[in-house]
Amino acid sequence: MSARPLYFGAEGSVFGLLDEPAEPSGLGVVLCGPFGFEAMTAYRPLRDWSRALAADGHLALRLDLPGTGDSLGGPHDADLFEQWQQAVADAVAVVRAQPGIRRVAMIGVGLGGMLALAAQQRGTVIDDVVAWAAPAQGRRLLRELQAFAAFENVPHQEAGVMVVGGYRIAAPTLDAVRALDLTAWDPGALQGRRVLLLGRADGPPDARLHEALATAGADVTVADGQELGAMTADAARAEAPLGVIASVGAWLAKEVAEPGLAVPAATAVVQDSVTFDASGTTVREQPLSLVLPDGGALFAMRSTPEGAPADDCLVLLNAGALNRTGPNRMWVELARRWAGRGVQAVRVDLAGIGESDGDALALWDGLAFHTPEYVAQVAGVLDVLEREHGARRFVLIGLCSGAYLGFHAALQHDRIAAVVMINPRLLVLSPEVVNRRAARRARRIFSLAAWCDLVRYWRQTPRIVADAVMAVCRRGMVLLRGGDRQQSAAADAVLDQFASRGTRALFIFTGSEPLDEEFTAEGRWDRLARWPTVTAERRPNAPDTHTLRPVALQAWAHELADREIAAAFGDRSR
Repeated sequence: MSARPLYFGAEGSVFGLLDEPAEPSGLGVVLCGPFGFEAMTAYRPLRDWSRALAADGHLALRLDLPGTGDSLGGPHDADLFEQWQQAVADAVAVVRAQPGIRRVAMIGVGLGGMLALAAQQRGTVIDDVVAWAAPAQGRRLLRELQAFAAFENVPHQEAGVMVVGGYRIAAPTLDAVRALDLTAWDPGALQGRRVLLLGRADGPPDARLHEALATAGADVTVADGQELGAMTADAARAEAPLGVIASVGAWLAKEVAEPGLAVPAATAVVQDSVTFDASGTTVREQPLSLVLPDGGALFAMRSTPEGAPADDCLVLLNAGALNRTGPNRMWVELARRWAGRGVQAVRVDLAGIGESDGDALALWDGLAFHTPEYVAQVAGVLDVLEREHGARRFVLIGLCSGAYLGFHAALQHDRIAAVVMINPRLLVLSPEVVNRRAARRARRIFSLAAWCDLVRYWRQTPRIVADAVMAVCRRGMVLLRGGDRQQSAAADAVLDQFASRGTRALFIFTGSEPLDEEFTAEGRWDRLARWPTVTAERRPNAPDTHTLRPVALQAWAHELADREIAAAFGDRSR
């Protein structure tokens, strides 16, 4: 069962994915996730939840709020909060307009739950609302986000902007969220509506919200929501909240056979692609299904400039388990900027990541991303883009595992003009390098970061500790066998092979990245003249944020990537 992508709302600015049931129950559900980093990490669990709803017979629509995900707009849009509220109303209209829908429910997490209730305040008719970890007032949500940002201890320099997990909220949006008050309802405003409030591990739902909704006439139920942390802590280890999915499913099922509230017949315009202006160029963006030789299909988003030749193609690869929008939504920004300069750009989800099918649990081990199978998938993506969409020459961009995959794909294919590698963790995968990294982590077991990880993944703590002990033992054997010297020679050899192909490569390193530290210790940066097509840009004293959470690092990486793309494709700036 695969979701149907669509665009709706003002000029098709809102992107959504619709899971349609085989045997409709008459209930339609809108799902809206939390803000920023948590929305990224919860992507796969919310996808699983949507599919579970469809399996139960309910139509389910996931939406990306304007300025987020694959929707149009950006964080600095002056009326962004108003766009968010309108997008929720439009999503409800899309669901209500589907054949056979008698009731509409909305499931919202964090900001998404607040927007669901705010939509009801504004008159949008939603029969049932599930609000998970939604505070009663916007200023409390902002305090929670500020606390998360303070815990990160990442410096930011952008006046009037809150940066949380690498995602920005500009001043006008901050003011609008701060003014949101879900305790103010007209008497009887929610008569005949049902609301399910879910708490989280650190406590029950907001008592003021519960009281206000009940006073407004809603039938309010409270349930446990302790699985929120497992769903939002880490994209690679995010778990579907199976307990919550079951309890919410049972709660929704109680009223499925009942007709919903009386509303006028709904009409909604949906489309399968969207056009927008980028730097004076009309760009069309639409989802793709890339069918590989093995029969598997990958989900991708393609941005194409109208009237421009399709020869040059920018391909943006997943950063570990992060979906196609990229870290801090950087891939969306890069793709649309270069589409505005006349280059088609494709951001892709590889197997088990984002919207593409595959075993996400197999990716809990970070090394699972660095396999020949994934390199072959990248090559398969290029084959499809060449055969079906006219691409002849490619620039690949990736962070972490995406950088590794781009590099190794370029070792095999002449059609790749350049690879931009942001904070790659590996260049050559071998037992020696794995043991060396594990031993380094074991030596840092008493650091605050290590203990934070143990708390964060408390269910895996025994295995983490055991792996650390074994790593120290294996590391000793590596040193006795001279494994470090072999590993260094292997890195030189693969760079020799890369440079001999004439392909450009740019390494970008920020903070204490292990591969950068190893290249420095082995004198490789001092010997870059040996590989004339390879360059490196490094900020080793930058904050340790592997995914470039400080906005200054994001801007720096954008500038470097633009430079490399321009060198490969020609300067297309307008």
